[in-house]
Amino acid sequence: MSLFILAFAILFSLWWKLPSLIFYPIYFLLSLYVVSFLSIEEKSLIISYLSWIMLFLCIGAAVGFVYALLGGESILKIKNPDGRESNLFLSTMTNWTAGKLIRPSGLFDEPGALSFFICLTCAMRNLLNKDRKFTWLLLFLGFITLSVAHVIYVFFHAISEKIRIRKLFVPLIIIMFSFSIFSFNNEESKLIDKYFLDRFKIENGKMVGDNRTDLMINAYNMIDESSFFFGKDYECITDIDNCNARHPPFGENILSPLALTGFLLSSPYYIILLSIFLLGFRKQKNLYFVGVMLLLCQRPYVMTYGYSLIILLFYILALNKQRYISPSITKRKFSIYNNYSIMRAKGHLPRR
Repeated sequence: MSLFILAFAILFSLWWKLPSLIFYPIYFLLSLYVVSFLSIEEKSLIISYLSWIMLFLCIGAAVGFVYALLGGESILKIKNPDGRESNLFLSTMTNWTAGKLIRPSGLFDEPGALSFFICLTCAMRNLLNKDRKFTWLLLFLGFITLSVAHVIYVFFHAISEKIRIRKLFVPLIIIMFSFSIFSFNNEESKLIDKYFLDRFKIENGKMVGDNRTDLMINAYNMIDESSFFFGKDYECITDIDNCNARHPPFGENILSPLALTGFLLSSPYYIILLSIFLLGFRKQKNLYFVGVMLLLCQRPYVMTYGYSLIILLFYILALNKQRYISPSITKRKFSIYNNYSIMRAKGHLPRR
């Protein structure tokens, strides 16, 4: 796959007559190399560490959420590369505020990104049969992001574990009750209703919280015969400001990779998406794969720094579990641990 992607990148740069575009898939290629090189022990260890990092961010998000509801103000403001302002509320960053209500984002640029990493981490924990209680703790703490996509993923995760949906009602009621405790007046309660609960309502044939359909329509309108193979405009990669001035918003949807880079360089994304979708319907216990697929439809960032690694880590592990590719369990001198029995004793390997 790496050679094909490199060949596509060369064709892409030649088409637009810009040599630097050959480096566009560099994060994907490096991530693919790293993930393929890691043994199953090392992948499991990385996911264990990632789980604790997510727990730390979730606790910080909860503390910052309560801090804001109690009237706490931002103690630091920074400008993100995309131009949006991000605020530090005691122990969490966020770029989204409404009165005293915030949607925490941890160390990420937006709340949805924190939710995405929590969900991918939990999906990989499921793949490796790690402690379910810890996994569900992360998932429930992830509701603090007030993300619609998070709720949808949790739904598929619950079905895959054959958990009756009514069993989820008690924790959800506890979460909403916790929100109400800190919502001392009607204004704060209305904000939670408006920016979380009301987003699940159906109006004009679509969910209120659906902010991707219009973006997908814009991306679809940009795709034609001339842009199908190499994308609409290379400046949407090299100069975001010019791109935004010349084109309507079209990112963060299933068609945006095709509109951005054309079929050749976006093919890895669609191959991964289709593979995860098909694996998800093989068995009921794989239905959380469908939840991951929906997350990737919303965040098609397989070529993006920070996202490539975790997406490919999940994808390779999924293929390992379905036995489409054999995991590397070789003992290497430079391995993090080169003793298989020690890894199992420490709980870093999946249980049988």
